[in-house]
Amino acid sequence: FTSFFRQNRKKSNTMATQSFWVPLSRDYDAERLKGRLNAKTTEDHPLLPKAEQATVEASIIKRETPTKKENPLSSPKTDKRNSVQVGDPLSSSFSSLSLGGDPLGGGSDPLNLGGGDPLSGSLDPLASFAAQAKQTKGTKDSLSTSSTTLSALSKSEKKSIEEEEAIAEKKKNDSLANWKSKKAGILSEFTTDDLMGVTASFMEESDLGKKPTIDKTKMRLAQLEQDTNTSKKTLQLSQKDFERKIEQHHENLTKAWESEQKVEALKVAIQCAKLLSDISTIKFYPSKFVLITEILDTFGRLVYERISKRGTGAESEQARETCRNWFHKIASVRELLPRLYIEMAILRCYEFIQHNTFHIVIERICRQIKGIGDPLVSMYARTYLARKGNEVEPALKNHLHLGYQDFIFHHKVFSAPNFPDKLASYQVTAPEYFNLYSPALDWLLSCIGYNATQNEFNKILESYKETNNSTILRHVINCFDATLISPQADKIIALIEKADGNTPRSKLLISLGSSLVISPPSQEVVMPIFEMVTKLSDQLEDPLESLALSEVFIDYSLQFCTIKEVNIMLESILRRAKEDTASDAVQSALKAIIQKIVNNVSSLVAVFSLDNFSLVLDCVKGSNQVEVCKSILQAFSKTTEVPNDPVVIGTIFTIATTVHDSLNSLSFFDDIRQSSRAIAHFIHKVDYGMDLEKHLNFFVECRKSFANLDYVKQQLVLSTLRLAMRALQIVKGKHTKKTAAFARACISYCFITVPTMEDAMIRLKLYILCGHVALANQSLPQADALFKSAVKLIQEVPPRVTDQQNSLQTKQTEGSLMEIIESLLGLLVAIPGHPEQGPFYLIKGLLKVISDYPFEEHSTAKLRVYVKCLPLLSAQSQVKSPYGFSGVEGNDTLYGTDAAYLTELQQMIDKVVEDILQLVSNLSTAAEEQTKNYPELGKIAIDLFNYLLSFAQLTPKAANLAVKLFNIAKNWPLNNSSTKKYIQNSLDQLSFNPQPLSQELYKKLSS
Repeated sequence: FTSFFRQNRKKSNTMATQSFWVPLSRDYDAERLKGRLNAKTTEDHPLLPKAEQATVEASIIKRETPTKKENPLSSPKTDKRNSVQVGDPLSSSFSSLSLGGDPLGGGSDPLNLGGGDPLSGSLDPLASFAAQAKQTKGTKDSLSTSSTTLSALSKSEKKSIEEEEAIAEKKKNDSLANWKSKKAGILSEFTTDDLMGVTASFMEESDLGKKPTIDKTKMRLAQLEQDTNTSKKTLQLSQKDFERKIEQHHENLTKAWESEQKVEALKVAIQCAKLLSDISTIKFYPSKFVLITEILDTFGRLVYERISKRGTGAESEQARETCRNWFHKIASVRELLPRLYIEMAILRCYEFIQHNTFHIVIERICRQIKGIGDPLVSMYARTYLARKGNEVEPALKNHLHLGYQDFIFHHKVFSAPNFPDKLASYQVTAPEYFNLYSPALDWLLSCIGYNATQNEFNKILESYKETNNSTILRHVINCFDATLISPQADKIIALIEKADGNTPRSKLLISLGSSLVISPPSQEVVMPIFEMVTKLSDQLEDPLESLALSEVFIDYSLQFCTIKEVNIMLESILRRAKEDTASDAVQSALKAIIQKIVNNVSSLVAVFSLDNFSLVLDCVKGSNQVEVCKSILQAFSKTTEVPNDPVVIGTIFTIATTVHDSLNSLSFFDDIRQSSRAIAHFIHKVDYGMDLEKHLNFFVECRKSFANLDYVKQQLVLSTLRLAMRALQIVKGKHTKKTAAFARACISYCFITVPTMEDAMIRLKLYILCGHVALANQSLPQADALFKSAVKLIQEVPPRVTDQQNSLQTKQTEGSLMEIIESLLGLLVAIPGHPEQGPFYLIKGLLKVISDYPFEEHSTAKLRVYVKCLPLLSAQSQVKSPYGFSGVEGNDTLYGTDAAYLTELQQMIDKVVEDILQLVSNLSTAAEEQTKNYPELGKIAIDLFNYLLSFAQLTPKAANLAVKLFNIAKNWPLNNSSTKKYIQNSLDQLSFNPQPLSQELYKKLSS
């Protein structure tokens, strides 16, 4: 190809007949008619009914079911909101340009096999153990029968059992995870500054690691039967010292177990469990419960793991005997409370004795807890039983209901005459005392509320009426599903009015409101609840308490009340906020209220029209104000509402200005991007109706206020261009003097705005788009200026730019620049020449800029641009241009078949073809010398081959060039499969040309 190029370069190419490329005359209208497909409309199409049915099904809107309250036994989950991504305002408009159109378009206790309770029978525990051993054979037989029955189950039944076991295991894991999330809150809330008394034996150092000097069996009996009252001396510890000592005992238990001193570990667990009977430092009791039960949990886990190593389930004789031994050791503990806690800690080990007996054991322990005298101590014992019972049998609830009923029965103690004296001895008030029950009551009711039925909830609520304790009522509301609470909303309101003052009424209403916004109440109680809330909100002395109540019920009023009630609620919020606006807590409350409004309201425009909303928004100051404004803009960008009220537009404009002013050079890239897109979305939505001049003035004000955000200025340019095209649409393509001036004003606005942006690629896109709109509006001087600026700007586009998201990386601009230049070449077909600078001044300028542009070394971009220029130059020679703009005369009309015009055009074509052949020669030589690979050169050659056959006359010289180009494309070693298929299709297309030279060329290329 290099020798071919050099030979032909020596020949004169001044005459058209000697040129490689002589433009082919084409009748585009006839070609369109010839290529059009004939379509016939039919009403009896076999796919028509299905299409209609699909349309009907797609139009069905499914009503959303109320979302249930979070499962109290499941792990807490984070609510992730899907942010709406607003697309690039340039990409959609720019890619959809079309010339000539609008460019902006049953069992027994396993330890009671003999019929008596081993923990309360007359026999000594060890003697009882010996008596029960006689029944081992019978137990084996029953287990064998059970095993045979289980093996006879069908596959489906086995699968069902496995699924139920998997569900139970998942519930147990969820329960453990949920309790872990509650522990931190309990430890942080229940603290004390008082010293707490502990026995001297609790402070004694462990004898861990010392060698025993007596018989091992005697030592174990001595440790278990040791009188704990031998030392009555007590020591005073601070909370931190106590926690440190508890942690030390936790470590001692683990070390003792690892060193095979199991009795020492049991002793530590018993000693810790005894501490739960001490309520002298009552304020710290819930946290003490958490710390000590962690030690008991560890002890229970170690015992279970040790027994499980000896066998699995009740089928293992060794595991069963070991398990019995542990339970009899525990039965030897004299005091009730530590005995119960240790048994509950290893409750899971009962599975090694007999299957399906957990419910019997749990109910027995539940009845034994009644023997604990202090209500607080017994309540936390029920809580631990609820925890351990939920781990082994999540479906069991009878013991939970029994525990709740026992607590309600104990409530009579709180109304006794000596109860105030008891509180005084503890130095706590009644609300503080009842608050100590909150963690235990919350867990117990959460377990009851899990998958509870309406009948269960009604029974719990009915039992509560015996107490009128507001603390209990609050946990009842919080722990049950919203769908169970809403049908009883009227009854709960009556109970709130009768409840005592231990828990503020506002907190009870907050709990109720949180459920009602999830599951709507009946219409009969909507307004009574709203009136009760607004009245109470004004009566509360603490503005923070009032705002917390309003935060919940503002959502309630948005869902179930009218806009009038929402305004009343905002008025109440405003009145209470003004009492202490400077407070950080008040500012945070106002921020939460406004964010809840904008995230849950169905019509933001309706809220913006409320006078009290703007006043409440003005009360938010500082960083809270910026966060609120961002939330409003983000929420507004997700809606489809169109603001056309000047008051609403002004409000959102002020909000957007606040967000813009909060951004600076130190702001994160994501913050700038999200804020810019939210503001741009607002600008895109604004509509002033037929008042186009007012709309343009709004854009002028926006350019002044959002001068630092290029993305917003992009949207302003696009919206202004859309405004100009809207004016053209109103006059149906025929401008009046007034509308023409308005269109020119819009284009001038864009011409001034585009240079203020930093990204040269964005400016280049916008210049071309503005020029397109200028041509559509018959504003030729502005179109010339815009296209001239675009051509000059090409040389300012850098070959590489820094990645905005990663400043350490750069990316090429060659691909994007090529797309823009190709679109510009398509527009230049319809752009008329200049009366003074000639018909091709823009094309010549573009070729000069491309020739001088610093493309990367060995790049094929310049070659591709030159190839794309040939269809443009060929179109300039046609008697009738393939397309144009209404009211704009193209070069076909202005110059026609003028000889000087055609001569100059042919000279340009020859120069472009010569440059193309030179570039192909250079690239081929470089490839042959293996200095650089060019995978795309084969495709470029076949593109030029097709352009030659489509837009040029097939002369012998052109046919010779076509052969060379086809051979380059066909024999290029780096072609991929798609390029090879493209080459074959190009050759097949040549066979349909009836001209003799074309047929001869086809035969030659096919051979």
